Amino acid sequence: MRRKIGIFGGSFDPPHKGHRWVVETCIQEMNLDDIYIIPSYQTPGKDLSQIKPEERLEIITESFKDIPKVKVLDLEIKRRDTSYTIDTLNQLSLEKEEVYLILGEELFFQLHSWKNFEQILHKVNLIIFSHTDFKKKKNWPVIFQKYLKKLDKNKGELNTGKTLNLIEPIRFQNISSTQVRNKLKLDLPVSEMLHPKTTPLIQKHYKYLKDTSSQNQVFNDITTFLAEKGALNPQLFQFKETIYESILVTSGLNTRHVRSLCLSVQNYIHKMYGISPQYIEGETLSQWIVLDYNFLIIHIFYDYLRQYYQLEDLWKKRSIQK
Repeated sequence: MRRKIGIFGGSFDPPHKGHRWVVETCIQEMNLDDIYIIPSYQTPGKDLSQIKPEERLEIITESFKDIPKVKVLDLEIKRRDTSYTIDTLNQLSLEKEEVYLILGEELFFQLHSWKNFEQILHKVNLIIFSHTDFKKKKNWPVIFQKYLKKLDKNKGELNTGKTLNLIEPIRFQNISSTQVRNKLKLDLPVSEMLHPKTTPLIQKHYKYLKDTSSQNQVFNDITTFLAEKGALNPQLFQFKETIYESILVTSGLNTRHVRSLCLSVQNYIHKMYGISPQYIEGETLSQWIVLDYNFLIIHIFYDYLRQYYQLEDLWKKRSIQK
């Protein structure tokens, strides 16, 4: 019988428990003989990682080395160019093997835009990890639907002779490399998201994230997000000596708008940083909601009350900004 080989690529910047769960699940549920972990040098559409490729490779190797059947390959890093899956498949030359390309749901929905998309579908079977039920064909890219011959429960057939395998729901779906990096920027603990042996390496190689400019960028991103959601005049106040280091104040046009801003910013911060507020006050009336993230306190006012209390006048006198 032909050997079954899984291909799992990506930036892994850095690798986390979610990546490990994907690998272990594929080995168990798909009965793969081997999985090749292939870190990209530069993922298409993404900026080049700020840590050296060799350092990232070291962390990735450490993250997976205790899992049997896993091999970390450095061929994309050695190419020192934008990493395209079709080029890697051609370089691996696995025509005698049964190859399975492992993708998350988000990448699956982008697959039709990849370089030589049709060639990929002739070379590999697909394993798709999903956060939600997306098996209805109407939700899939139109260009992909013409390749889908049959779909029965969690397995489908493509007219290229390859298979489509769905695994859902995904565990660790609230963990992402972006969250790990953003937590490091804020000097928040990340060990619960990482393989224990990689934590010291990640803290060493990603230490560039722990500086004032990176933390300020986090606050600027949250402020920008609120402004894009229609929040009125979001302002950040930072303090040297106070129980709270940073306060962000903004307002909505009415209580419904205030409530909407509250939910939106909670979802955004959870997605980007993997954290929820330690304390919320004022949701019932939605005239003045306070979200306590410890490192940041967010005040969302009904704008009439914001103008009435004028707390910014007090904060300005005590804040770093003058």
